[in-house]
Amino acid sequence: MGISGCAFLPPKMALPEQINHVDELDPYLSKATQHQTPPSISIVVTKDNNIAYSKSFGHNDAEAQIPATPESVYQWWSITKLFTAVAVLQLQEANLLHIDDSVATHLPTFTTRGKNVDPQDITVKHLLSHSSGLGDIGMSILGWVHFDGDTHPNQTALFDKSVGKYNKLKAKPGVQGRYSNFGYLALAALIESVSGLTYEQYILKNILEPLGMQNTNFIYTTQMNAAAAQGSHPNDFISKVVPIYLDTDRAVNEKRNGILWFNNVYSDQKGASGLIGPATDLIKFMQVFLPSYQNSNKPILSADNIALMQEPVLKVHKSPAPVDDLQFGLGWFIGESNGERTLSHGGSGMAFVSMLTLYPERNLGTVVMANSTYLGRTMGFKLNQLLGQVNW
Repeated sequence: MGISGCAFLPPKMALPEQINHVDELDPYLSKATQHQTPPSISIVVTKDNNIAYSKSFGHNDAEAQIPATPESVYQWWSITKLFTAVAVLQLQEANLLHIDDSVATHLPTFTTRGKNVDPQDITVKHLLSHSSGLGDIGMSILGWVHFDGDTHPNQTALFDKSVGKYNKLKAKPGVQGRYSNFGYLALAALIESVSGLTYEQYILKNILEPLGMQNTNFIYTTQMNAAAAQGSHPNDFISKVVPIYLDTDRAVNEKRNGILWFNNVYSDQKGASGLIGPATDLIKFMQVFLPSYQNSNKPILSADNIALMQEPVLKVHKSPAPVDDLQFGLGWFIGESNGERTLSHGGSGMAFVSMLTLYPERNLGTVVMANSTYLGRTMGFKLNQLLGQVNW
């Protein structure tokens, strides 16, 4: 089929303008998954540190008719950046760095080009808040993946290999909020330099294990594979462009009913987009940022630094976020909905999409995940807004 037979925009997803009860969403989500746009949707809601709602629609594997559940495993993609931000602030608490330090102090291979900027003037905080002036990787990011059986790239080695190509500044530091996957690859390398662990080891030891996130990892474990949703992508314009950058012979398992169905795919840049897991695990991380959070064990981050991550740094100038009037915090997108402050982050990439939103004033958090590149045209943001309307 030629390009003329493909859609140029992501498939729409019919949703109501507002709801009073979560069950009002059922017919819309059931219809979407029946048409495999997307094949499955998993939703979990936390309220006052408890699970208020947990439900899935559709199938992990549409052909085998394996139903999705809230424990279904999805790629989180850019939601991983929040874990990277927490890791950096943990290292600050351990007095191994300060976010106002120059990046080059801890990562000597960090350099930049352009805008008459001394690389020493770019701080760790600039990277955390997407205010360094660095651009993004662009379409080449579609090929920054590997597959089962491949060696997983070391983050420092990947950064050192790519810094000369992607270190050109688009703005001076602290002037514009420009979303940068490359900036978070630099942070992953910095974490390795400071901690003496690989990035993956650090996150597993200091965040995932303490929070009991047993089904989340940077690889598909045997247990995770058993609950894995099969990633998919519709036949659209992007599916014609992807083969320029991606080895589709290895990535795509089959084409069925006009949909590409994927094998396990892993992100090369772990610090920006590497985590894989279920919505039920992600909720455990989200609860840390709500006022109602209580943990009898040692917390993963101090209350002061949890608050620091939620402070606005700079208005978003350029990002993949599907809404306007957002600000960057440290990792977070900070916005407002009906006069209420929100914290959010999405993850959208090859064959999966996820979106989380926190409403701290109500001790409320919502997360949606799907096994398609698209969840409507707003990465699931609209669905999260509707969930936020409910009086939980």
